[in-house]
Amino acid sequence: MHHIPLADPAWRTTFPHLVAPLPNEWIAGLLLRCDEANFWGSGTTLGHILRPESKRTAMNDLSSIVPTVIDLEALAAALAVPLSALVATTYLAELARLYDVAHLHARLLSSSFVFHVCPACVAEERRLSRLLTLPHITHCPQHQLSLVKLCQCGAPLRLFHRQARPFTCHKCGLDWKNLPQQKMDPERMEVEQHLLSSYDFFFTKGTPALLASTLRLIYDSVVEKGEIRVPLPDEDVRVLPGGRSSQRATSLGYLVHALWQLDLSPRDVMVYAGPLPWRSIKWMTFQCPEPNCPYVTMIRDRTRILDDTEDHVQQGEPPKVFEP
Repeated sequence: MHHIPLADPAWRTTFPHLVAPLPNEWIAGLLLRCDEANFWGSGTTLGHILRPESKRTAMNDLSSIVPTVIDLEALAAALAVPLSALVATTYLAELARLYDVAHLHARLLSSSFVFHVCPACVAEERRLSRLLTLPHITHCPQHQLSLVKLCQCGAPLRLFHRQARPFTCHKCGLDWKNLPQQKMDPERMEVEQHLLSSYDFFFTKGTPALLASTLRLIYDSVVEKGEIRVPLPDEDVRVLPGGRSSQRATSLGYLVHALWQLDLSPRDVMVYAGPLPWRSIKWMTFQCPEPNCPYVTMIRDRTRILDDTEDHVQQGEPPKVFEP
């Protein structure tokens, strides 16, 4: 934390006490740390940097996963930090590259959001990790603890509440660092490591073409297996005025979970996106007459980029993508 003395001209354009983003921090946690550093109530910083057209948005209806209603430039100026440092506390850049859309929305990541915290992260650094906002992730990989969404008094945790101090329960005032720490079930942790690996893959390698290939892979896999364990991507449609139908963008949370349900990995996505039919690689064995098969070489080149990610997952390390 950096204190701005009264004689400093920056006093007129910045907050009295400045905070900078922590590694792997979520923007909502940064806002709360700013409130705490300046002895403000929870949500004061947020109210200051909301875009004018979003002033009526209820604080807890705000999705800070993809904070399009937050004026990031104003926040960067008030905290005296580069704009890029704030973008790294969101998923704006990754989702923009993956979906190639001008107007981002939180539904591109998930259709719903559950707020939960790791008590150990809050106790050590007053940090809310960006990684823990991902759909279907219910544990902290760093501390191997279950995420907590309810206070000991039974009240659901809320990010911002005008009558509460930052990082505390709005009902009983309990500091989130004092919430119970419960070890995560090992089997569930293994599942979520696979999910994190897929998130890492899409955030680092994702393109609209890869997104389209993944949707086709999910559809073909459902047809091939003869069982529907996940809704098909093209079932999510809406009717527009005049009777026209429009395909909704499939959320990344849905894609990642569907791949896990269908026993598919990022490696399968890379192979499927190749020039030859997917089935010839996944279920058929064939002999290439060429001494150095160009297709096999291409497949090896394509999948080699995934090896580092898989090694990190097997060793229990968080994926690289979440480190700014």
